Amino acid sequence: MYHVYSASSGDLLNGISRQTAPDQLAHPSIRPDAQRQAGGALPDNQFITKIRTIATRNAPGGIALSIPTDVDFNLYVDQTTPLPIIRNEALILLRAEANVGLGQFAAALTGINCIRASAGSLPAIASFATITDAVDALLYERRYSLLFEGHRWFDVRRYNRINTLPLDIPTHFRVRVMPVPQGECLARGLVIGAQPEL
Repeated sequence: MYHVYSASSGDLLNGISRQTAPDQLAHPSIRPDAQRQAGGALPDNQFITKIRTIATRNAPGGIALSIPTDVDFNLYVDQTTPLPIIRNEALILLRAEANVGLGQFAAALTGINCIRASAGSLPAIASFATITDAVDALLYERRYSLLFEGHRWFDVRRYNRINTLPLDIPTHFRVRVMPVPQGECLARGLVIGAQPEL
């Protein structure tokens, strides 16, 4: 299912398209973190199709931020590009995640290998020795399968892996909680600033 955009009267345009938001660049770690296809010559096919190389530039804020990147998203190229709400890949990976949580590694492996083969052109994983191996494989597939769809922060937080998100300069920090708007807190009688860190 997709959000559909159009320039027709009464419709909306895609607000995160490359035309609308040209400063939404990919983090440079996306390239070295991509696994290799069989033979090792090519990276994950999901990287190939979803990322493009650009002339090196700095993230918004100028050179003082010192976060140069030469990778950009190759998704949502114009203002009418549809945006996925949920895709079959996401459903397969949700089932794999449930199987990992249940300790049913063989069933989880089937789903993960399905995505590795069909979307990434990656070699199959033979087995998971530990739950850590299973979660590593799951999070990798979710990162590249659901790239730029708004899942990664929730995924690493759910598995207590916020510390795996990169910090590029000393003033950066990792957000550990999702802010709740003041209006929602007041409507529920919550104390402002008392949100627990989960």
